[in-house]
Amino acid sequence: MAAVTYYPQPQGAWPPPYPPPPFPQAQPSGGTAITAGALALLLMAYTAWPILLIMDPLIGSCGDNCFTGVIAVGLIALPLAALLLLIGGIMVFVRTIAGPVMTALGAFLVLGFLLMMVVLSGGHLGVVVLTGLVLSLPTLVLSLLPPTFTWARSKKQQQFRPY
Repeated sequence: MAAVTYYPQPQGAWPPPYPPPPFPQAQPSGGTAITAGALALLLMAYTAWPILLIMDPLIGSCGDNCFTGVIAVGLIALPLAALLLLIGGIMVFVRTIAGPVMTALGAFLVLGFLLMMVVLSGGHLGVVVLTGLVLSLPTLVLSLLPPTFTWARSKKQQQFRPY
C-alpha cells in the first residue's frame, strides 16, 4: 500500500467552511415585453388599413383582373399577420412563451410586405409605409429580446392569505 502524503492547505483554500448564502432572484420588470405587446396591438390595428385598400378594388367591378401578384400576397400576408399580432399581443400579456414568437412572426410578415412594396414602388416611402416600418421594426426587435422571454417564463407567485 502506497503512503499518502498530506500537504498543509493555505488559508482560504477550497472548500470554504460554509457556502455563501443564495441571493434572491429579482423578478423581471417586463418593460420590453409589455412594450412589444402594446406595439403588436398597434401594428395589428395598422394592418387593417392596407387590407381595406387591397379589398376595395376587388369588391368593385374589377373582379379577377385585379387579383394579381402583389394584391394576392397582401390578401394572404396581411390578414395572417393581423391574426398573429392579435393573438400574440394578447398572449404576451398572459405571459406565455408563444406570445413573443407569434408577435415576431406577425411583425416579420408586415415588415416583409412593406419592404416588398417599397422595392416595387422604386424606393418611394409614403407616410403609410413609413408608419408601418416604424411600428413593425421595434415590434420585431422587442419581441425577440431575451428579457421578453425571461418575463414570459417567470410567472407571478400566488400569495395565499392565511385564514
